[in-house]
Amino acid sequence: MKTGSAEAPIGHSRAAHAVHGWCSHCNGRTAADEVVAWRVRENNRTGYGDHDDPDGPPTAGEQVPLLGDLRHGWCPHCRALTLSMATISAVTDAGVTVIGGYAVCESCGWSPYAENRGLPG
Repeated sequence: MKTGSAEAPIGHSRAAHAVHGWCSHCNGRTAADEVVAWRVRENNRTGYGDHDDPDGPPTAGEQVPLLGDLRHGWCPHCRALTLSMATISAVTDAGVTVIGGYAVCESCGWSPYAENRGLPG
């Protein structure tokens, strides 16, 4: 059953754009983001998806943070190729939303988020 517009840029998933409004080929999204979005949608639709967690599955409105694919880049502080970076997403009943990022240098410990203790400026 179609729920939205299946228009998507060439090479993108028309199904994901129709349902979520984005896909793993969109900027700032990963394959893991899309898999989680489909899983959340199907768990909500079917009622399946109970967790082994003793507290049970997340309740409506409860946000579950997820760390996206880890990637590496150059650290501007020590100039080593040891800056680990990832996006952080929240999963709610509405789907998956990117809520922030993670970056820390494995060599010198520098992080662009250190000055604000990880909070927005």
